[in-house]
Amino acid sequence: MFVRFQRRTELFLDRKTVSFKTDGGLEFCNKDLDNFLELQGIDQEETNPYTPKQNAVAEMYNLTALDGVKALLKSNGAAQRFWGEALLCFTYTWSRVCQKDYKKTPFENIQV
Repeated sequence: MFVRFQRRTELFLDRKTVSFKTDGGLEFCNKDLDNFLELQGIDQEETNPYTPKQNAVAEMYNLTALDGVKALLKSNGAAQRFWGEALLCFTYTWSRVCQKDYKKTPFENIQV
């Protein structure tokens, strides 16, 4: 899954991925991924187990996204089976809205 994401992101942004940071979850602990990252020259970083403070930005976004998805589903009377679509909708909208203390949207920040 990361391989596909990495390739699409590099094509979209016209930039090379230089690092990959995870929380040490088991889904990222395998030789195939390790070999791929090494061949691509991508540094792999892991936070310490059970220390969400080391990955606070991602953890906060996950909570925000979860709340946003719940709100979208509830306000539209949509069934839980539309959770994935609601997440895509939330993420698309969130990345195009200015956040507090920033003059650019997250989407604009990745454009060079």
